Amino acid sequence: MDNLPKDIIQNIANRLTTYSDYKRTREVCKYSWSFIEKIPRHLPPQPWMMILTSQFQLGNQSFFDLSVGRLAVFEPTMNCERNVHVKFSHGEFIIFQKNLDIDVLVVKREGKKESVRTLPSLSKLPTVVTYEPERKDKEYQVRWRADSDETRYLSLSRMGNYIKKIVLAPGKGCLAILNSATGLAVSRFEEKSWTFFSEVVFCWDAIHYKGKFYALNSDLSIFIYDIHSGISSSRSITKPWNVLIDVWARKNLVNSGEDFFLVVCHICPQSFDIFRIDRAIWSWEKVQDLGELSIFIGSKPCDSFCFSHVKGLENCVLYSPGSLHNASIFDLKNKHITKWYKWIKLSNFGM
Repeated sequence: MDNLPKDIIQNIANRLTTYSDYKRTREVCKYSWSFIEKIPRHLPPQPWMMILTSQFQLGNQSFFDLSVGRLAVFEPTMNCERNVHVKFSHGEFIIFQKNLDIDVLVVKREGKKESVRTLPSLSKLPTVVTYEPERKDKEYQVRWRADSDETRYLSLSRMGNYIKKIVLAPGKGCLAILNSATGLAVSRFEEKSWTFFSEVVFCWDAIHYKGKFYALNSDLSIFIYDIHSGISSSRSITKPWNVLIDVWARKNLVNSGEDFFLVVCHICPQSFDIFRIDRAIWSWEKVQDLGELSIFIGSKPCDSFCFSHVKGLENCVLYSPGSLHNASIFDLKNKHITKWYKWIKLSNFGM
């Protein structure tokens, strides 16, 4: 674009008002050093944080690259006019469409094109009692709790929040955590339907690793589902006897390879406890030092992962309760919390 005549650049800026200032600045600063990034059509290697600017619109989403400390915009090529709800899961966008379909936009990487895979419809969830599209703002009647017959009426837009999290197994299937007191639903791509597991009454979080889904139950046990065989099981894990874990504190399950971590987020005062599964005796052991490893916990359950080798972010928990500006960093070594904007000023990163 830097080689285009100025009149053409101005014409483009007039037609695309969203990026008009950006395009003019690119023209002015093309021979000077600048922090402004070109708009990418692909995502960089992790670690990076997705910042959903709107939960109802796919276009113009942004992400923060932890490796270089910069914010950039992702511009998908997929038509996003019909979106009613957008979620994000470890590199893929979960898009709830007005025609009841759930589309997964797999973002292109390393030169590969974007691809879209459609999951079974929301109306096919086992917890949906009735679906009547003519019943405006009450299209769905859903079972609200697994241990009772209580039902609620939800609109199409609210059904996006009824699904707490979707975890994808690339090319194989997905696991959906429904309303916290309802259960889990699993779908294998070739089946085009949902399988419901009511025995998981309250699920905090779930991850995928090597063809298996791992879901964290309220009693801190792990529900395991093999996506290849369709076999499910449950593994009891002993709680630490000398540590009191708040029942109502938010809990996230993250992994770094075969190491599984439980992150307990305390609100008042803000602090974090981290536990690792000791597979020798199947118990949660408290972690005092992560070494070069760090953990990101976002405002939504889907925003959580481990990362390493990022300058200035070793052995800590990066917590973002709603926006990047409100994020804070919890240092496991000295138990000290630093606000994100203060850390940016102290670091060598540029925004």
